[in-house]
Amino acid sequence: MKKTINNRQLLKATISLMLLGGLAYHASLLELLESLKRFPLQIVALNVMLIGTSIVMVTFRYWRILHHFGHSLSWRAVYRACAAANLASLVIIPLLGQLIGRQALLRSAGITSIENALIAIYERLAVGGVSAIFALIGSSYLIESELQRYIEHIPYIELFCIIATGILIKLALSTSKLERELISKTLELKNLIKLLEILTITTLTFSLTILSFTLIFYFAAPNTELISLMSAAAITSFVASLPISFAGWGPRELAAIYTLGLFGVPTKEALSASILCGVLSIISVLLLSPWGLLRERSSHKGVTQKDPLHTTAQRANQAISMPNTAAWIFAMAIALLIFFQLHVTLANTSININLSDIFAVLALTATILYCISARSWPKWRLQKINLYLCLITSAILLSFLIGWSAFGTSSWAVSKLAGWFVLLGFMSAGYLCVSNLGIKAFRHIIEHMVAIACTIIVLQLILRTLHFNGLIQWESFSSELQGYSGNRNSWAFQLIALISVFSSHLSIYRKAGRKDSSISTPIIALSIMIVGVLFTASRSGMLTLATILISACIFKSMSWRELLNSALLALLLCTLLLTASTR
Repeated sequence: MKKTINNRQLLKATISLMLLGGLAYHASLLELLESLKRFPLQIVALNVMLIGTSIVMVTFRYWRILHHFGHSLSWRAVYRACAAANLASLVIIPLLGQLIGRQALLRSAGITSIENALIAIYERLAVGGVSAIFALIGSSYLIESELQRYIEHIPYIELFCIIATGILIKLALSTSKLERELISKTLELKNLIKLLEILTITTLTFSLTILSFTLIFYFAAPNTELISLMSAAAITSFVASLPISFAGWGPRELAAIYTLGLFGVPTKEALSASILCGVLSIISVLLLSPWGLLRERSSHKGVTQKDPLHTTAQRANQAISMPNTAAWIFAMAIALLIFFQLHVTLANTSININLSDIFAVLALTATILYCISARSWPKWRLQKINLYLCLITSAILLSFLIGWSAFGTSSWAVSKLAGWFVLLGFMSAGYLCVSNLGIKAFRHIIEHMVAIACTIIVLQLILRTLHFNGLIQWESFSSELQGYSGNRNSWAFQLIALISVFSSHLSIYRKAGRKDSSISTPIIALSIMIVGVLFTASRSGMLTLATILISACIFKSMSWRELLNSALLALLLCTLLLTASTR
């Protein structure tokens, strides 16, 4: 596990160093240092104060979230944990350093690693949402036409309707106790007020960050309008927060050069301004950390002493434990978003974004932290899985390093290396779900995925039929179904993987009371997914589908009668669709 963490850390650091090195070489290092001396000391001191205030606000937000999650800790204990997290974020990946630093000091207070990961998700969603809104506002002011062109190709309303419909269909057919409790608690007024409180704190914190960037940018571009500088600061700070580099170094500088370059600011001036922002952030962390890391006189001061027995009993009587909630959120977020690949073209480069990747990375981080704290490897149902994963990871890393030394790095190689760790994150989400909630919860997750997949298939088949009959003009029309993956073979692969897992559960549904010969809801769902594979027109997909279904019957996870019923219903649906499309 340590090797995995170190390699990921090395990858992020390498990306940042390469970007910074190239920029420094392009701008001339001596000129860069000279431009840094031009910033007034008063502005530097004011920036340190602003950044320091934002760090205190982040600590306050974390303290409030812990209170919302049922942990009544003292301010000093939370400040110490955040100070350790900030220092750890300076030397390793920020997200991982944040989790490790907090967990090291708050573990004795009863906060588990998976709870910390859940809180990190909560914070990331709040920060990401607020910063994205600020960045979109800034982008609409600076590069309105370019931004509009990208936004028009993302069907937000369509994606929301599909996910909502899939969830409603699944909940209408079967609902687990955990799902009912989560829904009821989420819609409570007190929880909505708590969410509003966190969003307000996050907005104030991010406003301080934007103000600190704006002050530095003002001395790099003194003749530029204040609103333009604030827009550039919003975009730059948002890019710096993305988890694609080491603490934002590199992407922040590129964003500053691009946005300030719109006002005619030379590269070296923009680069020096962005580097100064990063340096002042480090200085602020170093200035605020020593007091927080001083030992408390007694270990029991971490918990508020008002009524510890009442607090413990209150947390014990909670209907939903936080580790279970976190495991459910990881798995559900991935299940609902994994089918949606967004393809954005930027600077003649096509970027493939899967909306579930961030949850997979957080699930991997939570699993690593859990294993480190428990001093044990994940316990899989199959033997030697950990050994095989270590061997595969070592092979991928070794091949990447060999290619790097022989040919240099490339976006393809880096994306494949990062993609492997994302795949490990998907496995980690499943591991957390089963280990915390059991195999039954995993089956409910699969049912959500089946509902979403069937909704996508039905919607696109209806749009396809209406398009063929001239009733509508479907802009995304393709003669083969592609789902939202942008590739018919990828969509066929996703459906086949889902069918292989879902078909293994048919025997469970059968034992639950459904007759073997009936056309039940699982058979209808299986038939719709078979139709989806057939309409991709992927020959390899069809062959693989037949192999999967026959194997499921041989190993008795589904019966031959169920296979016959689903195949006949799928053929009937295909015939009706083809007939309706050729009129």
